[in-house]
Amino acid sequence: MEGLAEALLVDYERKCILEKDEIMIIISNSGRNAVPIEICLGAKDRGGLTTVAVTSVSFSRKLASRHSGGKNLYEIADYVLDTGGVGFGDTLVAVPQQPAQVRARVDHHGSVLDEYFNALRYRKDTS
Repeated sequence: MEGLAEALLVDYERKCILEKDEIMIIISNSGRNAVPIEICLGAKDRGGLTTVAVTSVSFSRKLASRHSGGKNLYEIADYVLDTGGVGFGDTLVAVPQQPAQVRARVDHHGSVLDEYFNALRYRKDTS
């Protein structure tokens, strides 16, 4: 649904000041839907915030964008943390002889983000 992201960003800006040296993290497994894509574009338009997409690039490449610009999130963000995955969906592994893939990646997102933030904190503290 295009247009909703602008309302979300405006609402967020009423509560917080977005500064150009800040990072906006956008999480979308498929990276194809309009709202996360527009959040990313809107963050870049608002003083050039750095954008980080947490998405499954292999999954996203198989899907057409639902945004009128025709690009998926990984193609727009400044940085991409690829969650990997096995084919479609938000799963970690395929189980042999099972029709469905299993294990949500929620726990994996947390550990990836923890490592990323620790690296950023370290870089900032040592510069």
